[in-house]
Amino acid sequence: MSTNSQPQRQHQATEKHSTNSKSITWPKGYIIVNRVSHSRFLPQPSSHSFVYPTLTLLLNVRVASSTLKEKAERQEETLALGPAGLFFGVGPRPWSRLTNVRPAAYLIDDGVQSRTLMERLEEFLAKREIPMDGLGDVWLLTSPSYFGFEGINPLSVWFCYSMEKELKVVLLEVHNTFGERHVYVLQTGVNEDESKPRNIDHQWTIPRQFHVSPFNDRSGFYVCSLSNTQHPYLATSSPSSTSTTDSSPLPVVRLNLLTSSKALKLTAIMRGQSCQPLTTSSLLLTLFHYPFILWLSMIRISYHAALLHYKKRLDVYARPEPVASVGSLDTHIGKSRNLPEGDIGESSQSVGWQPEGWMDRYARKKTCAYLEKRAKELGITIKLRSSNALDQAQIFLPYEGTLSEASPAKDQEELVIFYRTQLFFTHLLVLPSAVHALVFSSRTERIFNTTNDDLFLHVFEPPPHTRKTPAQKLRRWFLPPNALSISSPPAHPMDCSRTPGARKSGQVGTVTTTTWSWQTFAVIVMFYAIEGLEKALYRLFRARFVKGEEPWDGWGRVQRGEEGKTSEIGSVRRDSAKTGT
Repeated sequence: MSTNSQPQRQHQATEKHSTNSKSITWPKGYIIVNRVSHSRFLPQPSSHSFVYPTLTLLLNVRVASSTLKEKAERQEETLALGPAGLFFGVGPRPWSRLTNVRPAAYLIDDGVQSRTLMERLEEFLAKREIPMDGLGDVWLLTSPSYFGFEGINPLSVWFCYSMEKELKVVLLEVHNTFGERHVYVLQTGVNEDESKPRNIDHQWTIPRQFHVSPFNDRSGFYVCSLSNTQHPYLATSSPSSTSTTDSSPLPVVRLNLLTSSKALKLTAIMRGQSCQPLTTSSLLLTLFHYPFILWLSMIRISYHAALLHYKKRLDVYARPEPVASVGSLDTHIGKSRNLPEGDIGESSQSVGWQPEGWMDRYARKKTCAYLEKRAKELGITIKLRSSNALDQAQIFLPYEGTLSEASPAKDQEELVIFYRTQLFFTHLLVLPSAVHALVFSSRTERIFNTTNDDLFLHVFEPPPHTRKTPAQKLRRWFLPPNALSISSPPAHPMDCSRTPGARKSGQVGTVTTTTWSWQTFAVIVMFYAIEGLEKALYRLFRARFVKGEEPWDGWGRVQRGEEGKTSEIGSVRRDSAKTGT
């Protein structure tokens, strides 16, 4: 999406102010040292707290999104520091600089390196129908990469101001250790809490939807409180000020995690302690005082996670799949595991998934090739819709040609498969039959759902009169006894090839041949090998999942008829006589 030229011109006019008839330029960014504190209160025997410093940058997004050529034409300073941006820059190559902010790591997980931060923000807001009329400065509070290393960057905050420098929209972009992203959209004056403490500028209570801590399920609420949110130029005493006192922009972000019953479970606060204009000297001096600060976040997270698990006895929840980025999809797929019932709300949006692995990619291509043939054989339309909005819906037609999803439906049957993760394709390939996939992947693990289960079974119906294939024997060999009670065909439908045969009784028959693929063998073996390795490592390190939530115990959950477990407070302490106490 192109940047609106009118707001950009108005913004450029506000960047410079006149003092004693001399034109002065305000900082385009700030470097902030924060004090981050975490305090856990529930379960009480597992209470825990810690404090550590972090380094963040507060960047003018419009300036950061302008090209060097545009800045040269306007005779403006750039955000690049040092020769050719050696010390800091905004661009796609973090390894080429001491510190860097990579636009592709924010908001839209499309992998396109050429899109600027502002273009990403505008598209994100437009897709969510958030008004952008009168949008002025946008400031991003985030952690840069360091010597090319991009940490998990747990929280980035987007402050969107009007032309009058009033705060209008706040985006909380949360990243977890699994490479997934989630954005909470907060609008001032919209669903704000009616009562809040005096020192708080804005406060919202929103449903919690994203998996961050392995010791919490996704139940409960966040109370997000923001202080010192005034426009950075209004918070700074003068453009040339190098003060680190209250006259500099020092935003404070406080997140209280409440249980489903609104009891306070955890508090996390990021409070700016010192602030300076972002210059070469201030950046190098800060990094001299804190040489390892940008590398320590992951180490600290791992250390305190070990304390909570081994010393405080909190069990681990398995990573759930992110909620759908298209809100209506969750109603089709069903709520994912460890996610309480209820509307996710417009304030919550998944924007980043784990990258597709080679097994999922191979299984997806094989599944799509199979569905393309079956749609024509059966004379039906088959659609695949992902919970990730960036994955375009795939349509397989009963005839040659193309048809957009929005086009009117034909008079033939239609099957729509909604899936939450690319693991859906791998399950289809490694499980012996479509019945196994429905029982295990759909009804228990909630990875996918269909508009018509009977038609789904018909699509993946194995061809008749086929002999047992080695791949099918391998699939059955890995299954536990309760899964073997489900009848398996002698050959998997994707191991077979149907070709037109001789015409009999006025109808065209089919000839079925089985195919051998070393890639399919490799996927089946690797899938179960990784599962076994994960189980072995957890036993080796005496780590514990919440009982019944082990990733390798899916068929056990089928047998027990269990869904995602939740406790009253959303955490489980192992040595407690009663869960969640």
